[in-house]
Amino acid sequence: EYDKALQTYQAGLKLEPDNEELLEGVERCVAAISRFATGAASADEVKERQARSMSDPEVQGILRDPVMQNVLRELQENPRSSQQHLRQPEIMAKINKLV
Repeated sequence: EYDKALQTYQAGLKLEPDNEELLEGVERCVAAISRFATGAASADEVKERQARSMSDPEVQGILRDPVMQNVLRELQENPRSSQQHLRQPEIMAKINKLV
């Protein structure tokens, strides 16, 4: 859960901005997130991440939410017209979690 780890490292850096271990942790998380975002992750890494994500109660809740189901459907069918959803912080946070 690189996104949660990144948040934790960033919270630590607020307390100790020069902590090398925290700075290295941020770099590792950003590199891993970037690897997945750019498609550079291995097939095994992607498969493992997908399995772990589907067992996450928060992800399950997002996918069961009727509002989010509609938003996701609209994003697939007509991405341009669904841009209004992306302006809502709560919706954007849920989409980021799914990504």
